[in-house]
Amino acid sequence: MGWKLSRARREEVSGPAPGAAEADAAAVESVSEALRGAVDSQRDAQEAFQQLAEHIHEVFWLTDLRDNRVVYASPMYETVWGRTVEELYEHPHDWVDAIHPEDRPRIVEAWENDAVNGRFDETYRVRRPDGSVRWIRDRGFPIRNEAGEVYRLAGLAEDITERKRVEEALRFSGEQVRSITQSAPDYIMMLDREARIVFVNRTPPNLKTAEVIGSAVYDWVPPRFRARMRECFERVLSTGRPDNYVNEYDLDGTTLTFESRVGPIMRDGEVFALVVNSRDVTDRLQMESEARESTERLRRFTDHLHTIREEERAFISREIHDQLGQTLTGLRLDVAWLKDRLSPDDELGERAGHALRLIADALESVRDLTKRLRPASLDDLGLEAAAEAYLADLSKMTGIEWSIDGQVDGYELNPQCATAAYRILQEAATNITRHARAARAHARLWVEDGDLRMRVHDDGLGITDDQIESHDSVGLTGMYERARVCGGLVSIERLDSGGTAVNLSIPLEPSGA
Repeated sequence: MGWKLSRARREEVSGPAPGAAEADAAAVESVSEALRGAVDSQRDAQEAFQQLAEHIHEVFWLTDLRDNRVVYASPMYETVWGRTVEELYEHPHDWVDAIHPEDRPRIVEAWENDAVNGRFDETYRVRRPDGSVRWIRDRGFPIRNEAGEVYRLAGLAEDITERKRVEEALRFSGEQVRSITQSAPDYIMMLDREARIVFVNRTPPNLKTAEVIGSAVYDWVPPRFRARMRECFERVLSTGRPDNYVNEYDLDGTTLTFESRVGPIMRDGEVFALVVNSRDVTDRLQMESEARESTERLRRFTDHLHTIREEERAFISREIHDQLGQTLTGLRLDVAWLKDRLSPDDELGERAGHALRLIADALESVRDLTKRLRPASLDDLGLEAAAEAYLADLSKMTGIEWSIDGQVDGYELNPQCATAAYRILQEAATNITRHARAARAHARLWVEDGDLRMRVHDDGLGITDDQIESHDSVGLTGMYERARVCGGLVSIERLDSGGTAVNLSIPLEPSGA
């Protein structure tokens, strides 16, 4: 605005100083010339100039180079610098004194070297009397007299503090985004609506960023995946909702699988760009595949164990029934023969009677044991008959009133699934006996939609959610696994009226199938 130039420098850029009257006339003429097309008289031009200078947001200033005098500074100077215009007129260097010490040497040098040549365009900070700092962009322009000599400088000083704050925030945000994306293990791209790459955080080792920026993303994708990718992009562009796709790349002889998440970048309610986050999931998929194979092998092994166990149960049951049962029966007949030939009052007769009672108890235990191991009725009469017999015996032993509604006659289950349903019924009944404190329980067997259905429920305490979700219950896990082996499903629920219900659904094979 006003700064002391050396006499030699002033004469170099402006020549000999004209008279005061000639300089003032030239200044008025320069302003009038700029406004001559819009006003008709010198007075109108001065009024227009005054109104223009006082209403613009920038500080308009005018400096005389002859005596380093500030000819004019618009009122905005007081708002931006926090100092009065009168102080500036009295002390032309006042605006320089306000410049931040770190910026001041650069601005003084630029003023000395560039201002009078019309190249003064600088950004600096000023410190106001209240201690606050404002950012200024200051531009100066030379004013020449009729001889073409620079004798005055005019300029505009704009307060760009808010712009600087926004720029700084954007710069910081940009740095943060770059830092985050560059350190991210994923490949992150931004695409325009034509799927051209406008940003990428990193590239594969065989590519450089400059090679891919501006190119179509399809150029870097194996042809067999382009249609899938394009369809995904079009869905996101049309719906504004994220989507995903999976593709593969061959890198150094290795096939890598990438899972890509595509999200919309919105502007004014419309999708104007896409962000693609691609993650290498090759190792994860390999581990998942190995885990599935391991789980499947474990399940096959478990199924085999169930089969072996049931076969072993059936074998032991038959052996006990046939061998031990026949031996005890023969022994009972012999002891009974002896007893019939002895006097009831004789000690030997008394002992023979006692032996017969022990043999009868042993035979009853054998029958009970064979039922527990593998009830013959399950193989001979079917699931419904075996279930009725089991629950009838359980009612006698536990005091719980059991009832059963069976409606599966005419249907044939394969032996494995019939056994599974029977064992699930046993486990459910055992849990009721041990934990439910129930007075009554009911089992229902029926066929619906090609499935064998079973529901076992009681009026007891009711199972809790934690118990249902627990992985520590061997009994519940056994029910789930037995149903799964047959392609079925078990669900367990707590009833609103109290008690617990176990629901089973297993596909069956109709008779004659």
